[in-house]
Amino acid sequence: MTPREAFLAGFRRLKDAGVPDPDYDAAQLLAHVTGVNALSLRMDTDHVLSDDMAARYLDLLTRREQRIPLQHLLGTAWFLGREFLVSDHVLIPRPETGLLVTRALSCLRAYPPPVAVLDLCTGSGCIAVSVALSADIPVRVTASDLSRAALDMAEENARRLGATDIRFVQGDGFLPFAASDRFALILSNPPYIPSGVCPGLQPEVLHDPLLALDGGPDGLDIIRKVIAGAPDHLIPGGRLLMEIGWDQGPAVRSLLSETCVFTRIEILQDDAGLDRFASAIFQPQQGGGVSLGAIL
Repeated sequence: MTPREAFLAGFRRLKDAGVPDPDYDAAQLLAHVTGVNALSLRMDTDHVLSDDMAARYLDLLTRREQRIPLQHLLGTAWFLGREFLVSDHVLIPRPETGLLVTRALSCLRAYPPPVAVLDLCTGSGCIAVSVALSADIPVRVTASDLSRAALDMAEENARRLGATDIRFVQGDGFLPFAASDRFALILSNPPYIPSGVCPGLQPEVLHDPLLALDGGPDGLDIIRKVIAGAPDHLIPGGRLLMEIGWDQGPAVRSLLSETCVFTRIEILQDDAGLDRFASAIFQPQQGGGVSLGAIL
């Protein structure tokens, strides 16, 4: 079987299985097996795949037909020009989340360096690593996650990509942090999908860990906890920047307003014009604080 024959056979199989972008996926899987550029393989009629390569390719096609994500089969995903390790222990980085990083980077110069940044629910570490490597002023990045497996992968990504100064912390939300731990910027891509919606998600998405998807009955459980805990760990004038669901803008704006300590509240859109991020500045009330009970 030549590479072109293998590509065409793979394309037909994935198309018949209803896999999105079957031509791209077939080419990427073949490139993964052969180590040859995907574009070259599409037209290669001069070589013959070894039996081992053909067997590995057919196995990957079968698994992709079962809607196992392409990124899980490859073991990597690209995010803002960098290749991150991924597995079923972490959320596959989405392009929309890159806008969160871009926004965060644009905010850094509002604070004196080194800027303390926290990435809450870090998963693969794509946000923390991207900020650490792309910031144009000195930063001190901390990344935390409840999942030990996710944190291990984030640490490995940091090592591979050269972000060696990130501090990694395991724990639930803000619980592992001391009162003295304060940040100028708290970033988070928390679970925000309503529990009842999760079973009907695209088959590929269901291979992401439920812990990274399920935001409770209304999708806002973790967002509420982030909003409630952030004032205790932001410096005055510090910013909270979160990814949210496309239909959660009004609810998240209300949650931020109800704390009475956040100002300049913004709901920001993604490239499709959908609500995707919430941004707010922490301004503590003199002689008072935030009532967590009012939020939770």
